[in-house]
Amino acid sequence: MKRLASISLAVTVFCWAARYVLLYRLGYEEDSLLAWRAEDLLSLLGLVFALVLVVTWILALIRKRDRVWTTAMLFGNLLLMALLPILPSADEMVLYGLQERLSHEQNLDELRGFAKDFDQLPALSENDPGTKLYVRDDLAKTDLSTRYSFLSWANGPGITGPAYVSESDGVVKVMWGAVDEGHWGFCVSTNGQKLDLSPRQDTPLRVSDDIIVVGN
Repeated sequence: MKRLASISLAVTVFCWAARYVLLYRLGYEEDSLLAWRAEDLLSLLGLVFALVLVVTWILALIRKRDRVWTTAMLFGNLLLMALLPILPSADEMVLYGLQERLSHEQNLDELRGFAKDFDQLPALSENDPGTKLYVRDDLAKTDLSTRYSFLSWANGPGITGPAYVSESDGVVKVMWGAVDEGHWGFCVSTNGQKLDLSPRQDTPLRVSDDIIVVGN
């Protein structure tokens, strides 16, 4: 009982920590959307072993064996669950990873230059009035991908670049991701105006006055 309870708690903690690291690296490197699949597997594995720990605790009470140890392990698991609401979610770590890369390894002037160049592109015929939207295939038809390094960041097998770039009200938004996993990226104002950390965005993070990281 003691060994099974210890293993169950250890696996649960490992899955929780691994999800944070995995999604942070995804946001930082934009290397593969397969990280989302692995994250789902880790979530399921963590849940399974949390249930195993509960069952082990119940059996220990029934058998009157190793009750103190299994109770301590269960308390540790409950403490971990209690901390989760006050910590950033695992999904938000994608945004923190991207914020870190933009803040320390990306030339922000390159992002500002891209916003101005994208502003000069015409809206496509299928775009809604007042909004400009270029999906990955549309971007490939421009010369922007050869001029701006971040447009070459890969996010999946055989896929290079962001899922889409849009512009509305003088703000250019560059977003990675997929339909079923959600999107994350950054916003840049075309005229240098300060962007608000709007509550309409999911966990917006500031890089500079005119650049923020967002998700949806």
